[in-house]
Amino acid sequence: MKYAFVAATAIALFQGVGALALYRRRPESEYASFAAMAFSLAGLVAATALGEAMTTPFQSAILQRIEQLFGVCGFVSFAHFAIDVLETDPRRVALKRASRVVFVVHLVVNFTGGLVDPAQSVLGQWPVASRTVAAHVLDVVSVSLVVWIAVELFRDRRATGVRVIATGTAMLLPSWIHDIVVQTGGGRPPRFVEVSGILSLTIFSFLLLKRFVAAGDLLESQREQLNESMRQLSATEQEILEKERLAAIGEVSAIIAREMRDPLTVLRNAVTGLRKEKDTEAQGELLTALDRETSRLNELIGDLRSYAQVIDPHQRAASLGDILNRALEAAAELSPFAEVRVEREEDPNVALFVDHRLIEEAFTTLLKISAHAAPTGTLRIESEEIGDDALVRFIDDGRSGRERPMGTWLGHAIVARVALAHGGDMDVEDGVTRTQVTLRLPLAPTVDQEPKPNDIDRANT
Repeated sequence: MKYAFVAATAIALFQGVGALALYRRRPESEYASFAAMAFSLAGLVAATALGEAMTTPFQSAILQRIEQLFGVCGFVSFAHFAIDVLETDPRRVALKRASRVVFVVHLVVNFTGGLVDPAQSVLGQWPVASRTVAAHVLDVVSVSLVVWIAVELFRDRRATGVRVIATGTAMLLPSWIHDIVVQTGGGRPPRFVEVSGILSLTIFSFLLLKRFVAAGDLLESQREQLNESMRQLSATEQEILEKERLAAIGEVSAIIAREMRDPLTVLRNAVTGLRKEKDTEAQGELLTALDRETSRLNELIGDLRSYAQVIDPHQRAASLGDILNRALEAAAELSPFAEVRVEREEDPNVALFVDHRLIEEAFTTLLKISAHAAPTGTLRIESEEIGDDALVRFIDDGRSGRERPMGTWLGHAIVARVALAHGGDMDVEDGVTRTQVTLRLPLAPTVDQEPKPNDIDRANT
């Protein structure tokens, strides 16, 4: 007989450990409830086996209390497991709460000695006389709750897994009622509840594994749907970017139409003059004008290509002073910039969080625009820190914006997109006697700060 108890305990423990392994993979309540039910059944079987070998009435009564403790734990776990398998509604939530109330009352009565009376135990006989009236009342309440669960199972008899739960309940409930009736009558029960509990637990374990596999298949299906949605989203994003790029090209077309009007007029007038002039010197001046305007058209086309490119900055800490130095060196190669007087009032120690190559090109573009606007004027460069950003100002005393040279509008558009790609912006104050361009760029983060994300999507527009 003892080998049967050992085998039943081992089976229950094995199933409990398996349920815990499933719970670690997918932490859902039904796996935890099954594990608690399996460990409670293992404890019940072990306590029953030890109770058979007790030598004193007091020891026998103590083992009965432990046995009842594991029994009520198994009852509550079974109630939770069965309800977790069913769809939740208010009635079943109330059933869960009722089982918890029975569990708490049982614990209180058990630990206060209200379930077992050791003085009534008789050594050598089945100690039925030691069970009190409270123990029998709690048994009746527990059986009633199991019947309630059976009714709920009947209502959802077509749901997945209900037949398996109903089969296990049909095996467990009659054997449990039989053992209670035999104990109440003073007889020694044949321990049907332990046997039916192991069989029911085994049946439930197959249902648990089936639901685990089904959940895995559902998760895989949802993962495939998610991947498909991501692919569709990526395609939609590419389509939107393409539309935005076409819209940007339309915007550039308007800018180019305005920028190219003046050089084309100059070229047309120069050609007309060449046809009329016979003076070699005059023809030389006209040819020089043609060459100059042709070069400026080439620059405009280069700026147009720069504007059409997608800006993807690779940001890192960079010194404002170093970037300006390189931009001034590049601008110095331009002939109009030779006579420009530059006044630098920026803080060279300011650390920006930018793509130094893109910002250097943007600074060079602004310097080139200022040189064409005021070849013999003054250009002042200032900087200011405001919060997490740095303001870099380029102030020149060129002519008003309506008379500024070709390339100004497109150059400013390119610089504005570069600033926007870094999470900043550009502001132009175009007056009669001076023009101020202000760039807002992010400062390099300190040790306890995180860099701000780039606004790549806006940059692509």
